[in-house]
Amino acid sequence: QKLIDAMGEAEKANRTKSDFLAKMSHELRTPLNAIIGFSDLLEMLDATGRLRPEKTGEYARNINDSAKHLLEIVNDILDISRIEAGVFSLNEEELVFEDVIRASLDIVSPDVSNKKQVLKFETNLRYPTLYADRRAITQMTLNLLSNAIKFTPERGLISVSLADTELGGVMLCVNDE
Repeated sequence: QKLIDAMGEAEKANRTKSDFLAKMSHELRTPLNAIIGFSDLLEMLDATGRLRPEKTGEYARNINDSAKHLLEIVNDILDISRIEAGVFSLNEEELVFEDVIRASLDIVSPDVSNKKQVLKFETNLRYPTLYADRRAITQMTLNLLSNAIKFTPERGLISVSLADTELGGVMLCVNDE
């Protein structure tokens, strides 16, 4: 019976590892696509052979945001051992929720452009700050946006909205058509 139980646990661990690797490969692709896309844009020159200076700061910020997010994903991978050991904790801080969402929108904007999709964002937050883990909120938002981009047809519309809830929280809605 002990051998059968051990085999069952080993199979469960193997499935968990496979699920984790599949999810991580998906998560790593999103910021890498943004980093590659914006660095490609920086390589483009105007008609005079110069980089358009008005866009350089924006592209550099997007590359930086994507690289930081990628680092956070790598940190998430390292956190798996903490989760398995039961010592994982959230790094909660006061943050402006809209800023976190806008940074995520910037990260996925190259993918939206590549599919010629329209990305609409609106917010009606009365209380814009939230006490939460920035990395977790960013990861969840990028997951939602990546799926919306993936399953929205070319030239489709992706709507993102923020609203207050009755209990004092924040509701993030991502709709795709």
